[in-house]
Amino acid sequence: MRAFITILALALMLITAGLYRVINHDWVSWRQAEDANNKGNYLQARANYSILWSNGFKPALVFPRLFVSYLRSGQPDKAAKVAREAVLVAQSSPGGLRLKRDAEDSNEIPEWKARLELARALSYAKQYSESIAEYRRVLKMRPDLPQAQLELARVLFWAGSGNEALLEFQRVPVSVLQRDDRIVIAELSAGAFLYEKAESDYRRLLTELPGDLVVREKLADLLSWNNQYDKSLQEYETILRQSPDNIHVRRKYANVLMWAGKNQKAIEELKKTLPPNTVGK
Repeated sequence: MRAFITILALALMLITAGLYRVINHDWVSWRQAEDANNKGNYLQARANYSILWSNGFKPALVFPRLFVSYLRSGQPDKAAKVAREAVLVAQSSPGGLRLKRDAEDSNEIPEWKARLELARALSYAKQYSESIAEYRRVLKMRPDLPQAQLELARVLFWAGSGNEALLEFQRVPVSVLQRDDRIVIAELSAGAFLYEKAESDYRRLLTELPGDLVVREKLADLLSWNNQYDKSLQEYETILRQSPDNIHVRRKYANVLMWAGKNQKAIEELKKTLPPNTVGK
């Protein structure tokens, strides 16, 4: 009996030592991956993260690192593959249902977060329909995520679904919208012949960014389409005072002058867009 207990104790010691080595080895690999990542050795870091992910080591730690690593290297398809695996990991976790809404400091991967990353990777891979479907799943789980709402609107726009994109953009708080998003909203409004709304959007942007010549040009274009020639000409003139060598804008300016019946002035402006040795020929 005493010999049996001794053998059992030795066996338990060996098993414990073996487990310690395995666990400690994964932590060492994690530290090596982090060091390589911090030093810019992304290839080595990704190799270590990939092994750790395959081993099931701390998925909530490894997943975001490996996901970003694939995106950084221009491999959105592989990033999407890892995100799909993360969704399965989240669904199979003991608290899978609870983690659909839990805070980000959990030791598990929340399903909504894995799906959000999957939606992003699919959009980068230009798999728009699948990306849109994932964003909609995320927003069912977390309707309180304005960033996801904004990204869904952007993907709808990239996919050519302008009307749907405009509806989604309108659900996003203004504080979350970036300059380019607001330009897209104005363009979509103009495309839907909502000229007054588009003009209001551009003018609001110019109030905040008066030196933004791109936005001012878009406003000038819009006003010309809406037959507001005098207002359009004023905006083009503001641009040309700041950028007199902008031939593209000057030709637009000349076109609007013609539409406004100011043909002689239009001819003078068009001459300014010609190479010097062609004027007068």
